Amino acid sequence: MAPNLRKSHPLLKMINN
Repeated sequence: MAPNLRKSHPLLKMINN
């Protein structure tokens, strides 16, 4: 998925991190 989505969702960023 696009990185923009990860930035839009801090929760997803934490999990994706």
